[in-house]
Amino acid sequence: IVYALEQDGILLREPGIASGGARVAVIYDALAGHILADAMLAKMGRSEMAAWLKETASLALLVGPYPDRHPLGSDTFRALAGLMPRRVYGQQLWPLLDEAARNDALLLAANLESTYLNAETVNALRTLVIHPPVGSHDLLDRLQHTRGSSVHPLNADFLDSVLRPLTVSDRDLRWTEWIRRYHKEALDDLHRMEKRWHHLEKRSHEDKLRARWTMWHLTSTVRVLRDQTTRSLYYFGRGDAAALFELTLDSLTINDPYVFERMLAASYGVTMAHQLPDAEFAGALASYLI
Repeated sequence: IVYALEQDGILLREPGIASGGARVAVIYDALAGHILADAMLAKMGRSEMAAWLKETASLALLVGPYPDRHPLGSDTFRALAGLMPRRVYGQQLWPLLDEAARNDALLLAANLESTYLNAETVNALRTLVIHPPVGSHDLLDRLQHTRGSSVHPLNADFLDSVLRPLTVSDRDLRWTEWIRRYHKEALDDLHRMEKRWHHLEKRSHEDKLRARWTMWHLTSTVRVLRDQTTRSLYYFGRGDAAALFELTLDSLTINDPYVFERMLAASYGVTMAHQLPDAEFAGALASYLI
């Protein structure tokens, strides 16, 4: 394996001090940090690691200012956030740190697979969605990737549970402003949604999650974005009117009436598209009208 990695330029073999010996150097810092973190976890148990992280000098090696920080400190810190839940009986890195480093570790935990995200971590991430740390990457970028996963705790249902209790002003300052900042990318994404739902006949649970994520774009202050959101949801409903009707009724509890009005418009469009007798649609519409 070492030879193969050397041939691919990932490892570098150097002459050793002893005659006939050799040293192997890691070319990429991320891999070197992973190896260091793996060695640390193999040497120290949970209690030892927790005690080591409480020491000021130890933490400075990972996240402290230069020149106190180790050259591979950031890479090792990132690797610890990913390896600890796997090696130390589900123990997350972030609860073991003080407030200054905790948010950085918590944001890294958001990149874990769903298997390693416990309820405590998911609840802690709610705060970072609303109040992102200054200078850190935005957690909403990560949520966009996990929005359609039915098994991931950070899917569109998670975003819905975070945004729904907020006041309109608080939501505008966070979510709506994020959409405004990236409205061109969001518009491209909504076009892709429309194309997908236009050509697919069936709707999966993942599609329903994407539709819920799409619905929240109706809070946008960008008119063209709201129009495209309505159009994309219309095509979602063309494949599953009952799912769109259910989402529309669910939007009644959102404190921004404009969301329900647009959802109602999409539902009306789907209804007008069914002029011919359709028993399945008639059943969905009857439940919706009740």
